[in-house]
Amino acid sequence: MPGKFRQEKINSLIKDFAGHFIGQTIGGGVFATVIKVETSNDFKEATLYLSVFPEEKGAEVEAKLKKKLGDLRVQLSEKGGLVNAPHLDIKIDKIDIAQ
Repeated sequence: MPGKFRQEKINSLIKDFAGHFIGQTIGGGVFATVIKVETSNDFKEATLYLSVFPEEKGAEVEAKLKKKLGDLRVQLSEKGGLVNAPHLDIKIDKIDIAQ
């Protein structure tokens, strides 16, 4: 399935770029990690799932990053080689540390 392979490659590229971008964007005292990226079958939309520590900062980090998603999309186009970079969305993934 060539489509599946392409989708995995694009997800990996977005995850790498997003990880670096988030590290540069959020302030100190907060740790955020891209857990996974899901891209739609038509490659027009992608959702980034993040874990944030401390969890109380999740909403603040999400709001800050949502304002900057256009910048990430531009980086994906210019530096990542995605001519038609997908529309990006962010969701904070709650992790149960007790498990």
